[in-house]
Amino acid sequence: MVSSMQSKVLAILPKCTGGLSLVGSISIVYDLVKKIHLKPSGSANTFQRIMLGLSCFDLICSFCNVLSTWPSPDDSGVHMAVGNTQTCTAQGFFNELGNVGAVLYSVSLSLHYVWQISSPGLRNRLPPKQEVWLHVVPMILALIMAVLGLPLDLYNNSGWLCWYAPYPKGCNGDECTRGQLAGIFRWIHYGIVWGAILLVTISMYSIFRVVWATENRASKIRARIADPTGNGFLDEDKDGTDSVHSIQTITSIILTPRIQRVATQAFLYVAGLYLTWIFTTLTRVIQTTQGVTHLELLILMGIFFPLQGFWNALIYFRSQANQEKSQIPSTVSHVSGIKWSMPTSKTQESRGSSTVHSQIQPVSTIPEDLVRPGKVEEEEEKSCDEPFQIDSTP
Repeated sequence: MVSSMQSKVLAILPKCTGGLSLVGSISIVYDLVKKIHLKPSGSANTFQRIMLGLSCFDLICSFCNVLSTWPSPDDSGVHMAVGNTQTCTAQGFFNELGNVGAVLYSVSLSLHYVWQISSPGLRNRLPPKQEVWLHVVPMILALIMAVLGLPLDLYNNSGWLCWYAPYPKGCNGDECTRGQLAGIFRWIHYGIVWGAILLVTISMYSIFRVVWATENRASKIRARIADPTGNGFLDEDKDGTDSVHSIQTITSIILTPRIQRVATQAFLYVAGLYLTWIFTTLTRVIQTTQGVTHLELLILMGIFFPLQGFWNALIYFRSQANQEKSQIPSTVSHVSGIKWSMPTSKTQESRGSSTVHSQIQPVSTIPEDLVRPGKVEEEEEKSCDEPFQIDSTP
């Protein structure tokens, strides 16, 4: 049983944490809309569209958490309940819509990161025919799960908010006047949630493998460039002539730090997802299987479950701060400088200036917007969420 004081804590706590999440989600939406509006083209890239959808669903469920026990029927016995069956049903509908939509959009975000980090030049735009599914699937599934609860009378007070729950509390089967199938839909709900989290985890493993392989490859390239003999950067062809590494060699070195930042950003979003759902899942599974509720889990649920929008805001604006600190032109100049100051062997010196020119020539093919500070193409944002695009054609 939950005491009067504990009931008050459980009613008030989600209002505070949900409020933080609400502010975070609104901040992300405002920032994205402002950026899109200020673009000359007036269009968003893939990351911005996915993040906007995720934040909108976060905003919905954050608002439900701020309402907390207010929409619950006044005879439900929970603290600060002033609603009725209709208000409880409305809260349950939007709560389910926001939660399922947010977690499925997290899958879309992770898939976008996988595609982005695996693409030549870290391109930031998915083909429209592929991107549309990253929006359609979360929206449709979230809407289906939310709508099905209406005719089945599944939305009742389930603690400090309304969700899938039997009514009256503690009833079983035909004893219940509402929510007879609440237990089944809870399992379906958490099947979707943890299926989504599993997909996100697999995506993060794929990103880890790409980062690991890229870092190893870049380390070998750096070692060859730094070869004190001066021969490290050049390969011998079968006919005995020197051939210079193509622009992909320089691109690998330039992109390695940015790949790492994109991967870090992706891992942080996943960490926030786990923090949001771990205690909630444990609480609901124990409620469904054992018919009991542990106060400690309810408190942890009340703290972490409403905070997904807050975590996302911290991670999102962290990337914006890193964007301002990034100095991409200096990175290009640094790599170029290595090649200019690289010692040459006597054999190379004997070949004259043509050899030196052949070594420097690939760098000149790097697009001007990488070298010229302040020039950013309209469709690309210079951040770890929205990496620049490099033309990797030799």
